[in-house]
Order: sequence, then C-alpha cells, then structure tokens
Amino acid sequence: TKLLYAVTRDVTELVKNEEALKMADTFFNMTYDMLTVAKGDHFIKVNPAFTKNTGYEQKEMDELPFLSFAHPDDSQVYIDALDKLKKGESMVNYRARERSKDGTYKWLDWSSTLDTQTGLMYAVARDITKLIENEESLKIADKFFSMAFDIFTVAKEEHFIKINPAFTKTLGYDEKDLGEINFINLTHPDD
Repeated sequence: TKLLYAVTRDVTELVKNEEALKMADTFFNMTYDMLTVAKGDHFIKVNPAFTKNTGYEQKEMDELPFLSFAHPDDSQVYIDALDKLKKGESMVNYRARERSKDGTYKWLDWSSTLDTQTGLMYAVARDITKLIENEESLKIADKFFSMAFDIFTVAKEEHFIKINPAFTKTLGYDEKDLGEINFINLTHPDD
C-alpha cells in the first residue's frame, strides 16, 4: 500500500490581501495627486503623478534625501512637519516649495502621516503653484487699486462692492456706506 501525506493551508486571507494590494497600487498609480512613501530621510516610492510634476524618476529620487529637493527657505517647514509627526500628530498639513528637475520650484500643499510601527511616512501633495501666483497677482492689483489717485470702483448691479481711497477722498463715501450707495443716485440728473 502506498501512503499519501498531504498538508494544506487556508490561503484565503493571503489571496484577499494580495487583491487589496493590487487595488491600492492601481489607485496609487492612477491618481492626479502626488503620492510618496518615505522612510528615514529618503523617498522609497513615488507615484507617476509625482514624477510627472517634478520631472524626476523614482531612481533619481532614491539617491538623495528628500530635504535636498526643498527650497532653501522652506527646509525648516519640512523639518517642523517631520518633528510634529514624530511627536505623535496623526496628520500634518503644510505648504512648501519643492525643486523640480528643471531647477524651478513648485508650491505644494502636503498632507503627511507617519506609521510609527514601520517608520514609513505617507504623504500626499498637490501642486498649487498657479494658485499662489494668482494670490500674489491679486495682492499687487489690490495695492494699485488702493494707491491710485483715480477713482476706482467695483460694482454689482446698482451697488458698489469695493471703492478705493480716491473715491472716499473725492466723494466722501467710505466702505461702511457701500450697502447704501446706489451708483445711479450719484449721477447728475442730466447725465
């Protein structure tokens, strides 16, 4: 008689975990947000959106500490965020500039978390460079609006929603009067 010996093991959970990892990897690779995984002071994985936005390939990022990509004026922002994570904050949000391969800097909004058991830091970033540039342009435009000797106004329907100091100096109305001013009533009847 031949004896047959067999050992079996239930691998259902293992198969489910592999499927979950495949799904997570699919989302990691297809999102428009920049995703990174870091350990110590190096990136260990970045997604295609990160390489597309920065111009660096994964291999190039593996060779340098992630702080080497930070704008010199923003290094402390990254260090402070890391310190907060190490002290136990579960999620840290911060805004800082990151150097692209072409030497330009992009403003990124970051959200990071640290897995204290593995030491892995997970981070999501979004390029907000255009938003920052628009905010700066609006600040400059607002300065000119306020500094102008000519009367400048912004109106909606029949009411002013913004007036400059020249308007106040010339006509005597100020910001608190805006809701009461109907600009048609300020016009001479013949005009």
